[in-house]
Amino acid sequence: MVQRRGGVAVDETALDDHPEMLVETRRHGEAVLISRANQHLRSRLGFVEDELLGRSLDVLYTPRSRTWLEQGGYERALAGRFLAEERELVAKDGTVVPVLLYAVPLREGDEVVGTRATFVEISAQRRVRDLMHDHSNETAVVVGEVAHELNNALTIAMTGLASLLASRQTTKSAVATLTTVKGALERAAAAGQRLLPHSAHTPPAGFSMPSSVDFKPTGRVLVVDDEPEIRRMLRRLLLRRGYSVTIAPDAQSALDELDKAATFDLLVSDVVMPGMTGIDLWASIAEARRPRSVLFISGFLDQPVVRQHLGTTDAAFLQKPFGLEEFLDTVDRLVGARAIQSARR
Repeated sequence: MVQRRGGVAVDETALDDHPEMLVETRRHGEAVLISRANQHLRSRLGFVEDELLGRSLDVLYTPRSRTWLEQGGYERALAGRFLAEERELVAKDGTVVPVLLYAVPLREGDEVVGTRATFVEISAQRRVRDLMHDHSNETAVVVGEVAHELNNALTIAMTGLASLLASRQTTKSAVATLTTVKGALERAAAAGQRLLPHSAHTPPAGFSMPSSVDFKPTGRVLVVDDEPEIRRMLRRLLLRRGYSVTIAPDAQSALDELDKAATFDLLVSDVVMPGMTGIDLWASIAEARRPRSVLFISGFLDQPVVRQHLGTTDAAFLQKPFGLEEFLDTVDRLVGARAIQSARR
């Protein structure tokens, strides 16, 4: 059935047939009420429609996830500043369902009237992650650590080699790049020897040379990664592309850079770092200092859902190892999209 909302035709049947769990909400005073819950959500959690419509949104959440709702999560969704975040839904029978939540403003015409949320179940990913953190299981721990090390090393090798081939010069800079690449490949080979007894061999993905872009890259980029070689390599690539680049070894250093510098156009951040993660870093940046866009990168293997649901105009995710063209094109897209938006205002 097709209904009209704010002059826009909405296919209600298509929403019910959506393969993921969907919920629409409206704010009534201080209360956030459920105005729609699709068939997939009702079936997965064991509710009938009348048990959800008009109820407070927190009826779907565990107490832990309600805390995030109370701490400004809904307001960020209304403002269009909500990234993918983990939550826990609770079924009618009390079963906890771990999900990745992605929420956007729900509009009627030009007015924001509520939110539309997509819940992607990540029970399998949660079980894998829990296994990786179970230090009683030596194999899982070794595979996780080695995969992270291997993917970081391959990122250095792939981007460095592509950069060297693109320069076609035998200069001091090229020699330095080659030396970095050699060390990275040695790390990858050593990590592969540790990984092979515990996991089937998978050949690394290839890379391609950069293509031309439709605008002249310009802007300020903040790169945060605990791997020194990756920081330096990405800085080189971005400087050569035409960007102004600042690097930081961890989240706290990045916050310090944000405090003393003008607003950055893009934050490029590793996800898994000692101390604060890249996701937590982004969430903790004050609105006045927040870069216009963010690109998350990670060497861990349990990020496909994040990668799938961060492909918006203002945010993206790249799994390490990534190619030179893929990285630069993603940066150009994030910075360029914002530049085009600003020019149109």
